[in-house]
Amino acid sequence: MNTPLPPVPRDIRNRYADDGDTADTSNTYPAAYPDAPANADTFYPADAYPADAYPDALPPVPEIVPDTPFKRFWRKFGGDSFLISIGVHLVLFILAYLVIKTVISISTKREDEFVTGAGGGTGGEKVSMSEHRIKPKNAKSAVKTVPKLTVKGASSVSLPEMPKMTMALESGSPMGASSKGFGGGAGGGIGTGIGPGRGNGRNMVSLFGLGGKGANQLTGTLYDLKKDRRGSNRFAFGNAGARISEMHKAFLGVAKSGQSFLDKNYPSAPEKLYASHLLIPPVNAALATAAFNCADKIQAPGWLAFYDGYISPPESGSFRFAGLGDDALLVTVDNDVKLWAPWTQGGMQTWFKAKRDWQPAGAYGASGHLPNLGSNGRYYGSWFSMSKGSRYRVRIVIAECYGGLFSASLLIQQKSRVADENPPLNVALPVFKLAPLHADELKLKTGMRMAWVQEGPNFGCKINGVTEPRLDSTSRQR
Repeated sequence: MNTPLPPVPRDIRNRYADDGDTADTSNTYPAAYPDAPANADTFYPADAYPADAYPDALPPVPEIVPDTPFKRFWRKFGGDSFLISIGVHLVLFILAYLVIKTVISISTKREDEFVTGAGGGTGGEKVSMSEHRIKPKNAKSAVKTVPKLTVKGASSVSLPEMPKMTMALESGSPMGASSKGFGGGAGGGIGTGIGPGRGNGRNMVSLFGLGGKGANQLTGTLYDLKKDRRGSNRFAFGNAGARISEMHKAFLGVAKSGQSFLDKNYPSAPEKLYASHLLIPPVNAALATAAFNCADKIQAPGWLAFYDGYISPPESGSFRFAGLGDDALLVTVDNDVKLWAPWTQGGMQTWFKAKRDWQPAGAYGASGHLPNLGSNGRYYGSWFSMSKGSRYRVRIVIAECYGGLFSASLLIQQKSRVADENPPLNVALPVFKLAPLHADELKLKTGMRMAWVQEGPNFGCKINGVTEPRLDSTSRQR
């Protein structure tokens, strides 16, 4: 027999009335509570009844465990989103690495390819790169055997026929008497087929040097004279007078302080070129920036190229340089100017006043100016002595600032082998070189106006058994 239960108060009974029903006014328990005594006025708590006495009761509420401090911090920090972000970035990094690795692999396979220029003069405003390719080979390798050019006498020379150039070498005159121009146009080369010679990597061959560093070479750097060291314009691009004035300042600074003057005052092309000689026929001045692969950074005209390195003679003796630069050419040996060979603009040199001691006294005429040489002329520098087994620091500077065509030639004489110290212009002189010219370089010399031969002494240190010091930041000073 069940124990009697206390009565349920009326307000409690009314809470259990079904929706829509009227409140129960009787003193009985709801049907859900069996054995409830009639007329009960009290109601015991739920835990006073057996568990099986509540058939319709709610399930027990699970225990709520409070968050730990770390979980609260992690939720506030957004840790789940942070982990997702790391995962996405890791996937992107892996994909980027695979792409870069693939590109480098493809570039490496093509490293040994290079081309020489074959311009046509109709390629538009920018200098276009030639699609003609030469069989790849190491630019530092030995020279191919090529037909020799020989001097038959002191007043005559046997040279292969060169194709005639339809352009003028002369620089334009600031006074308006201009004979200098772009020939067939300021396009992808000169009408004779001379192009920038731009190739790939270390095997690139150009008129301004090779793409790879080797022994018996000078290191070339191209500077923009139109801008300051921070890259800001010094003057309007079209101001030819300002370009010439800045070139004058740069040459005087180089003669006094060496390459450090250029580094402090002008921006330079990121890439270097390496040359064993300087022999550039009349070409579009923009080919210099194309060869140094900086046409997007340095515009022509208004550039200066600086070549630096060491030489050693194959035998002791007295030597002198000969040559011409359009607009200018300067050569120093152990910081002393040995040749100043500018385009003199009718011989007056009024547009560019250099130091008088840059040339031997005999080089100047009665008027005090250098003579007007013409398109195939050459100036002679001072005689100087060099000893076999010794090394000497040589610096060669060329520049183009007026605009149009550019050319530069540097030859050498040895006093003991000179029959006439002032030979006629049609007598070819040996090109000044540190090593023999190879066949691919000779292909770019078409159109040379100055008489020259490739046979002659080589002045490279290694080729003459002399250790060549390494050029560094400290050696750039005087």
